Amino acid sequence: MKYLSLIIILLLALVLGAFAIHNHHAVSLDLWPLPFGEVRVAAFVLVLAAAFLGFILGGLCAWIGGAASRRAAREKARALASARRELEETRARLPAPSARA
Repeated sequence: MKYLSLIIILLLALVLGAFAIHNHHAVSLDLWPLPFGEVRVAAFVLVLAAAFLGFILGGLCAWIGGAASRRAAREKARALASARRELEETRARLPAPSARA
């Protein structure tokens, strides 16, 4: 599994590198309401920045969506810890079992 992830990362790096090499020409980005107006950036920078922003926002949405599951897991862990403490207290109060011959 470790080698598979390494191969996928290397392939992704090669594809992104080839994309950056072939799309290095400048494009103008018009940010109309902002005071600095038009900005010229390389095409690959614009595309990779948009992909990175999408990746971050997608991860944030997934994290927020999993809040209920994480809360339920914490509650179950607390209940389990409480049950284990109660079991140990009960075992401590009981007399030791007698050995049968």
